[in-house]
Amino acid sequence: MELNRAEKVIKNYPDTEVLKGMDLTVREGEFIGIMGKSGSGKTTLLKVMGMIEPVTDGKVFYEKDNVERISGREAARIRREELGFIFQEFFLMDSLTVLENAMLPLLIGKKADTAGKERARGFIRKFGIEGLEEKMPSELSGGERQRTAICRADDRPVRRDSKAQKDRIKSLIRRDSKA
Repeated sequence: MELNRAEKVIKNYPDTEVLKGMDLTVREGEFIGIMGKSGSGKTTLLKVMGMIEPVTDGKVFYEKDNVERISGREAARIRREELGFIFQEFFLMDSLTVLENAMLPLLIGKKADTAGKERARGFIRKFGIEGLEEKMPSELSGGERQRTAICRADDRPVRRDSKAQKDRIKSLIRRDSKA
């Protein structure tokens, strides 16, 4: 089943054309990697396909719906509950602990119940940062911050992870997507 599709997407910023007629289809259960040199539009493409930024021209679809027809509130819900992002900068909340950062989508969605907390703790254990739940991001190494962001996103691996860590992330995603 088709999950996300970009058709002839153009994205411009003032004085810069970043995406120039980009086409991409992502199917359910598929793992993809987007590679390119710095400034080539990788993050912009993810933001456009994830309904974080609008396109200048072209179309983006999420589960066959044109994202232009999806309300801001629904797009936020989809990002919070169905999509996950791990950016290079990690975007952890400095004022929240590791556990709170891992639970951030649940906190925002007012679903931070005992089951949600246990699920977050499970990811924290699986990604090897158990014992750091009460630490603040400023007290963590770069790798620990990255794994906290992965726990929060419950989503795709990034290139800096070891092969074993990537395999663990893929396995968790596959299992979680079947639930």
